[in-house]
Amino acid sequence: SALDGKVVHTGQNWENRDHIMGTTIMGDFAEDSVVDSFGRAFDHQNLFICGTSVFPAGGVANPTLTACALAVRTANEIVESL
Repeated sequence: SALDGKVVHTGQNWENRDHIMGTTIMGDFAEDSVVDSFGRAFDHQNLFICGTSVFPAGGVANPTLTACALAVRTANEIVESL
């Protein structure tokens, strides 16, 4: 409430406080995914994406710990590539 946040209702059975996953899917090939296993975009070699959007599938538990692990893995890859 301090930031005047609002829950968005779209009628699509999700809300903006849910964990939206899979919009920039991680995979092995550019033909069916957006980033590789380190979060590097196939189309832009200097773009790394880490977060729940790279999940190719979602489970029933909160994805926070997995997202943090992916962020650390991506950060290590960025450091190694410098």
